[in-house]
Amino acid sequence: VKLVDAGVINLCAAGDTMLGIFMGCEYKDSLGKPTVSPFWPASTSATDIVAYVIDDPNTVFEAVYANPGTAGTDSVQTAVGERCKLKVHSTVGSTSTGLSTEYLDVINDAGEFQIVGFSMYPGDSLTDAYVVAKVRMNMQAFHYPTAAV
Repeated sequence: VKLVDAGVINLCAAGDTMLGIFMGCEYKDSLGKPTVSPFWPASTSATDIVAYVIDDPNTVFEAVYANPGTAGTDSVQTAVGERCKLKVHSTVGSTSTGLSTEYLDVINDAGEFQIVGFSMYPGDSLTDAYVVAKVRMNMQAFHYPTAAV
């Protein structure tokens, strides 16, 4: 998410400087019922809204990385240390887990994230088409020197 002039957050678009990663929210619904959610429900009428955002640029996250090579032959190990862009597969994530459908795309010097390693789960290989990367925010609003809201 990004911080906007009104002092609230919005979804980031390509090239935006990120505030951080949205981790959920709490609010009072239109009936006054306190609600906690891992995502912001579309078209919600609410008050007392609090968004939880991780904004520490040193936090390491896991994200799916689309290996641009040939699955089964090209290792992504050479991507460690590189920056990459976020690719929006769909703006609709999971309503049960709150997980998004975005993933890391091609290596790009202006990328929002930097790959710091890979998470190897049982059965995973660095030659898989989609591996789980460990990343940190590369262009975070309070850390990136040219950030502006």
